Amino acid sequence: MICIGDYVRDNARRVPGRPALIEAAPVETGRRWTYAELDRQTDAIAAALIARGVEPGDRVGLLGQSSADWVRLFLGLVKAGGIAGFVHTKRHMSQPF
Repeated sequence: MICIGDYVRDNARRVPGRPALIEAAPVETGRRWTYAELDRQTDAIAAALIARGVEPGDRVGLLGQSSADWVRLFLGLVKAGGIAGFVHTKRHMSQPF
């Protein structure tokens, strides 16, 4: 079984310069990451989360709107072994999950 973090790492080795993430929501910002850049940055995020006490199997809530930064945080959490719980900030609390 392959984890999405492994997918990023494998592509960083195979096609490091290929675009991996392009920010397009809510509007195109022009920010882009290659697989090599995304792999390095999400490794750094994973290391920071581990340094702050996140351990494999920990559930971590991710609060925010869809963005490239949110994707990078999610990938870093997965690489650290955490389990993401998603809370979208545009969902009104009266709406069911």
